Amino acid sequence: MRPQSLSTKIGTTAELRPGTPDVIVASEPTLGATLRTKGRFYFLCEVARQHGSAGGDVAKEVSDLARQEYYYDLSAGIEVSLRKALRQANRRAAQRLRDQRGRVALHCACAVIVNNELYAARIGAAQVFLVRRARLFLPGDEPGELADFVHRTTTREAESLGGVADVLPDVWRQSIEPGDTLILASGGLIEGLGAEALKNAAITLHPRAAAEHINNRAVADGVVGSVAALFIEVTAATGAAGRVLPEPARTEPPEVLIADGIRSRFESVWRRRPHVAQAIGAATAPAAKAMGKTVAVGFELMPRRAPPLPSRPDTARSRSRRQRRAASLLAVLLLLVAGGIGVVAYRDYSANQVKNDYALAIITIGSDISAAQRAADRKPPDNQLARQKIDHARLLLEEAARSTAANQTEVASLRDQIGTLDDLITGVIVDLARVTGPDGHPIAAAAKPTALVGTVNGLYAADPVAGRLWKIFGDPT
Repeated sequence: MRPQSLSTKIGTTAELRPGTPDVIVASEPTLGATLRTKGRFYFLCEVARQHGSAGGDVAKEVSDLARQEYYYDLSAGIEVSLRKALRQANRRAAQRLRDQRGRVALHCACAVIVNNELYAARIGAAQVFLVRRARLFLPGDEPGELADFVHRTTTREAESLGGVADVLPDVWRQSIEPGDTLILASGGLIEGLGAEALKNAAITLHPRAAAEHINNRAVADGVVGSVAALFIEVTAATGAAGRVLPEPARTEPPEVLIADGIRSRFESVWRRRPHVAQAIGAATAPAAKAMGKTVAVGFELMPRRAPPLPSRPDTARSRSRRQRRAASLLAVLLLLVAGGIGVVAYRDYSANQVKNDYALAIITIGSDISAAQRAADRKPPDNQLARQKIDHARLLLEEAARSTAANQTEVASLRDQIGTLDDLITGVIVDLARVTGPDGHPIAAAAKPTALVGTVNGLYAADPVAGRLWKIFGDPT
C-alpha cells in the first residue's frame, strides 16, 4: 500500500527569544528524493547552564554537526544514521565542554519523520512527546510502544549531552498518522510548566500560536532556565497528485467537420491514382518506344571519336619514383611548417625576453633609488655612495627607455624621482627650471645659472641661457 502523503506545520520559541543560547533546527528538504529517503529532521539543543557565550556556540556547532552527519550518511537505514549522528554530536560536545569544567550542560531531543514513520531519540533532560487523540505519550522501551507520561518510570542513560564521552542513544520508532502533534521540549520548561500545559497548547492552538502561548506562560510564571519548545503538527498533504481521469469527449466545431469531409473525399480519389497511372502508361507506351528508337538511330549517325592509344605500362620503377617524389614534397612541407612554428616561437620568446629585461631593469632602478635614498638619509649622509647609485640608476633608465616594451609614463616618473634625489644629494634648494608662474607654467624652462655675483645690494645668479639675472633674497649663509 502506498504511504499517505503528509505535511507539517511548525511552531517554535526560537523566533520569540532570539537572544537565548538554545538552538532549534527544523530541516525540511525541498528535494523529493531527499524527502522520501531521509525525511524531515528536527533537533532541539538545550543549554541548561550558561557561562558566557560558550554554551550557545557549542550548542550551535553540535546541532549543525548532527544535521549534517544525518543527511550525509547514506550507508544504512534511518535508525542507524540517526544513532551515528547523535553519537558524533555527543563526542563533539564532550570535546568542547571538557574545558568548561561542568559550568555548561547541554541536553538534546531529536525527531525524524520519514513517510509515515517517526524516529525519536533524546540525550539528557530534553524530552520528546507525541500527542495523539488528546493524549500525551512518550517513546516506549521498544519500537512501536507508546507510554503514558504519567506512567513513565524509566530513567535516562546519560545525564546530559557530552557528559559521557561515548553514549549509545536509544532510537524509538513509531508509525505516525494525520492529526498527531510532535513536541520537543527542554527539561526546564517541563519542570516549570509541566507536560499538561504543553498538551493543552498542542490540542487547542496552531503550532505557532502554541509556541507563543507557552513562551508567554513561561515568562508569566517565572520559569528559570531554558524554555525552548518545538511543536510539529502532522496533517495530510493536500497537494498530492490526483487520479488520472479520462478526458471528456470533445465536440468539433462545424468548420472542422466540413474540412474533414473534403479531406476524406480527396483521399478516396488519391487512393485510385495507381490505376490512372497504369492507364496513362499503357496509352503512351508506343510513342515512348518510337521516341527511343529515333534517339538510338540519331546516336548511331553521329561521328565517333578515334579510340584512345594504349597507355604506357605502370612499372615498379615509376611507382617508386612517384612515392619518393610524394615523400620529398611531404618532407619539404613539414620542414616549412616546423620553420614557421619556430619563427613564431622565437618571436614570442624575444618579445617575452624584452618584457622581462625591461621589468628587471625597472626593479633594479627602484632598488638603486631606494639605496641612494637610504645613503642620503644617513647621519652624516654618504653622498658618494648615493651618487654611485643615482648614476647607475640613470644609465639603466636610459637603456630601459629605449626598449620597445617601455612604459613612458613609468619612465618619466622614475626620471623625476632620480632628478629629485640628485637635487637632494647635490644640495639644490630651488630648481629655477621648475619655478612656475601664476599660470602654472615654468617661468624659465631652460634656466641654468652659471655664476654667482655678490654686491652690496644682495646676491645675484647670472643665467645666460635663459637671459635672466636671478636675485637671491635672505642670508646666503
